[in-house]
Parts: sequence; structure tokens; C-alpha cells
Amino acid sequence: MGDIVHALPAVASLKQGFPGSHLTWAIEPQWAALLEGNPFVDRVILLRRRDAAGLLESLRQLRSAPFDFAVDFQGLLKSAVVAAAARPERIFGWDRGQLREAAAGVFYTHRVSSAAAHVVDRNLDLAAAAGATHPLRVFPLPPGQSEAPLPEGDFVLASPMAGWRAKQWPLENYLTLGGLLLRECKLPLVLNGPPGSLYGLTDESPLRTRNPGVYPTLPPNDSLASGAGAPVFGSETDSACQPAFSGIPAAPPETADRSLRSRLRRVLSEPRPKGADAVWPHASGLPGLIDATRRAAAVVGVDSGPMHLAAALGKPGVALFGPTDPARNGPYGGSLRVLRWPSAVTTYKRFDEIDESMRHIAPEEVFESLRAALESARGDSVCSHR
Repeated sequence: MGDIVHALPAVASLKQGFPGSHLTWAIEPQWAALLEGNPFVDRVILLRRRDAAGLLESLRQLRSAPFDFAVDFQGLLKSAVVAAAARPERIFGWDRGQLREAAAGVFYTHRVSSAAAHVVDRNLDLAAAAGATHPLRVFPLPPGQSEAPLPEGDFVLASPMAGWRAKQWPLENYLTLGGLLLRECKLPLVLNGPPGSLYGLTDESPLRTRNPGVYPTLPPNDSLASGAGAPVFGSETDSACQPAFSGIPAAPPETADRSLRSRLRRVLSEPRPKGADAVWPHASGLPGLIDATRRAAAVVGVDSGPMHLAAALGKPGVALFGPTDPARNGPYGGSLRVLRWPSAVTTYKRFDEIDESMRHIAPEEVFESLRAALESARGDSVCSHR
């Protein structure tokens, strides 16, 4: 998901840079909702990889029109293969030093390096190399759709999941934060996740799925495109992008006692939380996540797709970082404040334990940053001060 959000400005720049062009985005079906109504995308091709029939249909669509060029923003072997499958005249991708998978470079006719720190700006550099003359820093995201009850008034939204467990913040900290928000600001904390995932947080052992972190959409609208992980193509513009989303989290640390697990089950098992509850569970698909993010007064996020969605929508709040570098992967645009333990060590290894640096971020510190973000956004005091 984050990869798609990060590519939106570059794709808009490509469309603007080639007036009259026809731009196609190839994408995996679960991410279709992110491109709904995008004025810079003329066509979406769904990449169906679950069976031979789906693959053949995707290939047929990729070859149904002649493409002048493709741009692979993601730099993975699978995204490069999709770009090549469309048989464009040129394929723009990353130079070897910035590829995520070196084998992808075999398919490129033009290799590009970027000195930019953040991935959004790197993508804009890649689009510029393909001919986008003026960068367009816009995130044309859809309105979303209500899929589950939310508090009637203001609330703070949090999405605890991350692509791997090392990037997660301990779940018990959300309960502490929820209590602080309710007591000091009269704001409930809404915990969002894909259907079934929130309850898995209370299991005795890690929850595993074949497709970790997927936010399923509701029954698809045939007029929409969907998907993660593919290129964007067009009769004059092609670009490849494969998104990665937040993963289903494992259970709380083994040191967490059974009373905590029991408390989590009690909090998360309420289908309709009472107005006085500090934590409000919200299970939804991707349209529901977009809707909840738009409606939230502020957001607490980790390095995951929902946080990047919130940043793209300009929501105030706090982004919690540990092993990954916020200079590269942090919230874009400045609306979210970054908290990171000063001694955090940057690594992109997918460890299956919450990183020590994430445990050093205290709920009280997050609350104070949230309060400051809310007051800055509103221009007045919204919480009591000690």
C-alpha cells in the first residue's frame, strides 16, 4: 500500500508531462480502492496471479495496446517482469545501487539514480527521467466508504499492524495511550485493522496468513482497478509500481501476562464500544480505512501503509519509527511528527520480534506529541494540561 501512495505524485507528473497521453496502471486487485477516481489514470489493469486463467487474462490486457514506455517505481523482479510483459519500447527503472532486487535491472532499457532521500522524491526523479517536466506533488486519493461504526465525535486513529513485527509498537501501549487520550482530551482511540486481525492480537501465538497485511476491499466495482505490485502503462506513458502493506501482527510479547491478554480480548471483543470506552476497535477493508483516516482528528502510525495514507491526506498526528529510517520511509509532507528513539539502529531485516527501539517510545511521550499536533492543527487547546 505504501508503495502505491508514494508513487501517486510521480504518476500524476507523468500524466501532466505528456498532454493527451493515455496512462495505464497495472496493479494487484487488493489495492484497487486506492486508485478509484484518480484523474491522472486512464485505465487500470488488474494483475491476477492466483491461477493460470487470471495470469493469461492479465497478460492479454497488458498486450492489448501499444505502450511507448513503462516506469518501474518499485524495483522488484515481479514489477519489472510485468513492465516487460507489456512490450513497451522503453522501460525506465532504478540503477543497480537503488534496486530492491538486482535481477529487475535486466529488464530496463534506461537506468536512473536519484540523490533524493525520501522515496516520494526518488519516484519524482524517476518520472522526470522518463520525461515528466514538472513535478506534481499531489495525492489524489478517493473518499473511502464507511464500513464499521466509528465514534460520533472526534477521535484518534491508530493502525497497529506493520509489514513485519520489528516495526510494531507494543499493543499494551495503545491501551495506555487510549486512557490518556480519554482522560485528558475526551478523545477515544480507534484501533483499525483488517477483519479478524485485531482479535488475533490477543492469541497466545503469532497469527499467520498466506497474505499478511492485506486490507480486502468490499465487493469490487467493475469500473475500478485494483491491486498491488505492478506497473503503470499508457499509450504514451507506462509506470510500474508494486505496493507493500502492513502485515498481520503477532501476539503481544511472550513476557505479556495473561491478565493483559484477557484485557485485550475484553476491549476488542465489543462489536459496538460504549461511549466511555477509551479504545474502539474498527475492522474494515481498504475503503473503510480511507474513510476512517479522513474522519479522524489525528493519527498515530508506525512505518506502514496506513501511516503513509494519513500523511498523504495531510492528517496531523505522530509517526513512530524504530528500525527503519524516517528520512527515507517517513511521513511525507510534514503533517505527522516523527518519534524515534535516539539510539535506534537502522535495519531493514524482517525480524519477528518488536525492535528494542520501538519499546523505548513511551505512551506518555506519544500522548504529548499528539496533544501538540492537535493543538497546532486546531489553533487552540484541546486537552487539559498538567
